[in-house]
Amino acid sequence: MLVLFSTLILGMIGGYFLNWLLAFKSISGQEFFRLFVRRVKNRDRHFFSLVYEYSNRSALKTAVHALNADLEIILMRSLELTIPVSVTLGTGKVYIGYVTGAIDPGDKRDMLRILPVVSGYRAGEEMRLCFTTWYITVYQRFKKDESLSHLNPELFEVAFPLSEIKTINLFDTQAYQAFQQENAPPA
Repeated sequence: MLVLFSTLILGMIGGYFLNWLLAFKSISGQEFFRLFVRRVKNRDRHFFSLVYEYSNRSALKTAVHALNADLEIILMRSLELTIPVSVTLGTGKVYIGYVTGAIDPGDKRDMLRILPVVSGYRAGEEMRLCFTTWYITVYQRFKKDESLSHLNPELFEVAFPLSEIKTINLFDTQAYQAFQQENAPPA
């Protein structure tokens, strides 16, 4: 019984300990220092959980790159850099938003879930992007407007089948505006 009990305890604690070692191995010194400084200044009380997340993220990044999973690579970059993705569906509908669904290249999931910031459509022969709905302005009103205070952004997540996706890419507002200015017809 003593051997069984000690094996159980060692298994529970050992896995946790090994994940911590992986977290400290995979986190860069600069990122660890940044998190540590935030903790010291009491701005981030989740220091240990943020460091521990690096063990999960490191294993996931290794799997994504080993499988050369194109979609998951873009989704992983979106999560790491906190940059929204632009998803164009087969219907021409476009969603720009933050990835909220889990990324697992081994999973045979067939849906992608995002929290939209802007949506619109592709128009004309040039497939020019036209924005129609600005979710972010409504999200900001949730805390200010009494009639919307019962809502939160998670209620507006959108999921769509991967088979409907025509293109997906990272989307940066300043880069988009720069490209629009660069490609504008001369006056």
